[in-house]
Amino acid sequence: RKFVLKIANAAEDPQVTDFQIQALLHIAKRARAAQLAVIAPEIVPTLEGDASFTLEKDGRQHVVRAVTWLEGVPLADQLASPTLARDAGARLAELGRTLEGFDHPGSRHSLLWDIQQALSLRRLLHHVRDADVAQAVKGALDDYEQHVAPSMAALRSQVIHSDLNPDNMLIAADKPDKLVGVIEFGDMLHAPLIADLAIACSYLRVADGDPLALIAEMIAGYHAVTPLARAEIDVL
Repeated sequence: RKFVLKIANAAEDPQVTDFQIQALLHIAKRARAAQLAVIAPEIVPTLEGDASFTLEKDGRQHVVRAVTWLEGVPLADQLASPTLARDAGARLAELGRTLEGFDHPGSRHSLLWDIQQALSLRRLLHHVRDADVAQAVKGALDDYEQHVAPSMAALRSQVIHSDLNPDNMLIAADKPDKLVGVIEFGDMLHAPLIADLAIACSYLRVADGDPLALIAEMIAGYHAVTPLARAEIDVL
């Protein structure tokens, strides 16, 4: 059997580490109860039955846990097919359903790439040396401030995966049109549910042809499992 051993850096907030552990335990429990096809790593208990243990090295304490190994290869730089995009949307929605109602003190930690904190990136604009790129970034942040930020507080929120990029999407060699696993739960946090879908969609924009082709498929797959409200569609 294969496993993944995760050693948390001693600098990581122990509460955030526990949040990630408890979320995986919650996902596994909810998935089994609802018979959902959520394919996420599961916590492997220690011989004493604990979800993790503390390793001390050079006077610093690190939280260590093991999770199950998921078979499959990351989508990575491959272009998703329309069928895979739709299936991935459905699987992401099911993952969100397993996290519905789950809360933890560590779920509201601060991440620079939290979409709720997008406007804090303005202070970094002066580091963008290409004037055209800087203007494009400013324009994106202006759009966010005008059209997204005012409605964020009214949107349904919960703990989300927050990072369904191609490196975290596993596919099988013989089933390239089906998502067989979702990995890397280190960016989870409490945020508007639609942010989970928005992040995933952002990686499916194609350079040639209709830029919304794969995005529309993913939204359709998600919507079939978790119907989106009009306000969520508007802000997406």
